[in-house]
Amino acid sequence: MRASWLLEQDSLVGEHLGDIYEKMGKKNQAARTYQLALAAASGTMPGNSPSDRVKMYQERSEELNSRYRKLMGTKPSNDIRRLANGQWTLTTDEQLQQLREVKFDNGGKLSGSAEFIIAFKPGEIDSVDYTRGDEKLKMLEGKLKSLHFQVAFPPDSGAVLVRRAQVECRPASPCTAKLVKPVEALSTRPAPYPSVAAQ
Repeated sequence: MRASWLLEQDSLVGEHLGDIYEKMGKKNQAARTYQLALAAASGTMPGNSPSDRVKMYQERSEELNSRYRKLMGTKPSNDIRRLANGQWTLTTDEQLQQLREVKFDNGGKLSGSAEFIIAFKPGEIDSVDYTRGDEKLKMLEGKLKSLHFQVAFPPDSGAVLVRRAQVECRPASPCTAKLVKPVEALSTRPAPYPSVAAQ
């Protein structure tokens, strides 16, 4: 279930994962997963019309809010606050996005964006291939292969998971590699791209 949640960040899958954590006695993990599933629901509701999607979102929101309140005794909050170090806490939308992102050192002061195809095997990155974008970022293939992305597999899986990654670099900042959700990748990729799916 966790592997499925990290792959697509589908709200219903997040709800089921939270339920599993709850039954395992992992109260804080369950509550956080319900919060993230609530954030995921805002842009993923299926339906033939806007009114259908709004209705489904409202129903999902009510269910997730109810589960969170039952568990924690209060409704989930998306408030941000300033920490002792001067930084601000992240919203649940930002936390959700961070599940698909990895930041890494930009020692070469690179600037630009590029797309890569990353093939994951359980416990390792099997291959990284530059596909398009700023060609000077092609040199990052080796660096990307050494990063740790939040990708999970079911126990004893022999699958290969092929994901598309968008890499952004700015000279004064770390580079960011963001895994594209499979549905988004399939709807936007050019024909020459490999299939973005579990194989």
